[in-house]
Amino acid sequence: ARGWGEARPLVPNTSDENRARNRRVEVILRKPQADRR
Repeated sequence: ARGWGEARPLVPNTSDENRARNRRVEVILRKPQADRR
């Protein structure tokens, strides 16, 4: 998990609407890699 917080907003936090757009959770699912034996 990574938290970018104020470092990477989608849009400037200049209005209530923009602040709402910046409140988000992004989930990336990755397929596990096979064991190399």
